[in-house]
Amino acid sequence: MLNQVLAALHLPQPQWLTNDDLKLVSILLVDVWMWTPFMMLIALAGLNAIPRYIYEAAEIDRAGRWMVFRTITLPMCAPVRPGDVVHPRVDPLRAVLFEGQPPPSRKESP
Repeated sequence: MLNQVLAALHLPQPQWLTNDDLKLVSILLVDVWMWTPFMMLIALAGLNAIPRYIYEAAEIDRAGRWMVFRTITLPMCAPVRPGDVVHPRVDPLRAVLFEGQPPPSRKESP
C-alpha cells in the first residue's frame, strides 16, 4: 500500500524486504503497526485499574498534575509496563536474528 502511495506521488518505490538496508526498517514499521493498538489497550486497562479515590485524595491534598502523575499514576501502572516493553519485541527480534530460520534450539536433528 505504501508503494502505491509512492507511485501516485511519482516517487521511487523501494524494495522493502529485499533491500538489506530496508529489511529492519520494514520489520520495525510492521511491528509498530501491529503492536501499538494492543499495547494501548493494556495501558488503558492499567490506567482504569487505578482506584478513583486515590486521585480524589490527591485533589483534596492539592497535589499538582505532575505530582499526581509521578506519585500515583506511574507507580500504580508499574505492573503493566514490563510486559508492554518486552512482549512485542520478541517476534521481530527473532525474525532478524534467525532470518526466517527456526532458532538453534528448535532445529531438527538429521
